[in-house]
This record gives sequence, structure tokens and C-alpha cells, in this order.
Amino acid sequence: MRFMRLGVIVVMFSLASCGSGSPTTEPIDSGFSVDTTQIDSSGQGEGAMSEVDAGRLYLEIVNPVDCAYWEIVDIQNANSLGDGTVDPAALFELQTMFDVLASAREGAVRSFLDNSWPEVVAADIETIARVWSKAARAEFAISVAIDQSTYTLAMNSYNSLISASDANPGYIRSALG
Repeated sequence: MRFMRLGVIVVMFSLASCGSGSPTTEPIDSGFSVDTTQIDSSGQGEGAMSEVDAGRLYLEIVNPVDCAYWEIVDIQNANSLGDGTVDPAALFELQTMFDVLASAREGAVRSFLDNSWPEVVAADIETIARVWSKAARAEFAISVAIDQSTYTLAMNSYNSLISASDANPGYIRSALG
């Protein structure tokens, strides 16, 4: 048990170093209370920030999500059994990181919705907010799976959601320069 706690601490420190040097924020409640079903993007172009400022803000918002995602990829690669599965011993560490990813993604959704974006990306920001809100719920489900089979079912559902996504974060990055 002491080894697992040490592993979680190491993971958390590595995430802290992944940031852009900006201050960290408090963990976000996993209640997923952001309602993305009633987004009105009709006025998002009015009073929106410049594309350069929007680009900087966008990268700041997605950085914690990217860091958590790549940490999960590293854990999966290090514990791969070679058949598309991972060593069950890594389940706790993966679940911890999926909880971190869900919280980071939920925070990103809130930040997306709290800002007025340039018209060139307003609709895409709305799309990514909707998709990421669903992804955060799926990531949270992975983080609380009670056994290997529940974890596998949650992962399959998550992978289906991500592969069917119409969100295009790469377009937003390129459109904002």
C-alpha cells in the first residue's frame, strides 16, 4: 500500500511540472454540474477577445487536460500486456489519473463556457465543450470502476465516445494561430 501511495504522489508531482508555469487551481468537484445543453453561441462573437488572446487562453485551458491525458498514455504504455490490455496491477494508478483527467476536462469545459470566443472558433468551442463534458463523465466512470471487468466496460464506452467525437481541438489551435 505504501508503494501505491508513493506512485500516486509521483504522478501528482509530474502533473504539476507539466503546466505552463501558471498557478494551479483547486481540484474541481466531480459532480459534473455544467449544463452544456443550453449553450447560446449567437452572441459569442460580440465582445470576444482577439484571436491571439483567445489562442493563449485556449492553450492555458487545455494544458491540464493534455498533461493528464499523456500521463495516462505513459502509464498504459509502461503496463501494456501487448494485446491491447494493461496489467491489472496498474488499475489503481490508471483510475487515479482518469479522475485527474475528468476533473481537468470539467474545468476546461467551465472555462470554455465562461469566455466569449472569436467567431472563427465559437461554434467549435461549443462542440468541444459538449463532447468534453460527456468525456469527463465517462472518465469519472472509469475512475470509480470496482473491478477489471467494470473498468474494461467503462473503457470501451469511453473509447467509443472519443472515436465518434466531432470535436476538433487541432482546428481550434490552428484557427487561433
